[in-house]
Amino acid sequence: MNHAAEDAIRLQLIAAIQNHIGILHVCQNLLGRIGERRGRRRRRIVWVLPWISCRPQLGVYDRLMVELRTEDPASFKNLLRMPPEVFDELLVKVSPRPEKDYIGRQPLSPGLKLALTLRHFASGHTYSSMKCSWRVPHNTISLVVHEVCEALQAEYMDEVMRCPTTPAEWLDIAEQFYKKWNSPTPW
Repeated sequence: MNHAAEDAIRLQLIAAIQNHIGILHVCQNLLGRIGERRGRRRRRIVWVLPWISCRPQLGVYDRLMVELRTEDPASFKNLLRMPPEVFDELLVKVSPRPEKDYIGRQPLSPGLKLALTLRHFASGHTYSSMKCSWRVPHNTISLVVHEVCEALQAEYMDEVMRCPTTPAEWLDIAEQFYKKWNSPTPW
């Protein structure tokens, strides 16, 4: 075979490949249009859902808790399983944690975060069942509960879970164990 014949075959092969690629592009385009007609729609992007943006006017923390604190402290205690004074003490201890920077939306207040966490533990309600009354999305509640628990642990760890450092402190623990369980320590 001569060079001219080889070049002609190469040109025919390249033309056939380009033709097949063109057909593939047409098929992809048609399939894309069919998919659009079958009801595929673009995803709606919403920064804050309207019912959540009504939190200051209609949420439990901004409305009900303020009312219960001033008018019926016993019901406040029933809601969070602690009187308002203890709630305020916890809030003072947890509040100084550094707040995150925010863009566009106002962050949840430390009081709301603490109240959400305490109500979750007091009632045993799921995040999904709490989202409508508190007007906070369930995935945000899960993050808030975790964050508040970490803050409480960091604040109260040394005060509540202090590890003994002297033999006398260890003996005191052993004595308390004996009194509580009426059994000597295993060592």
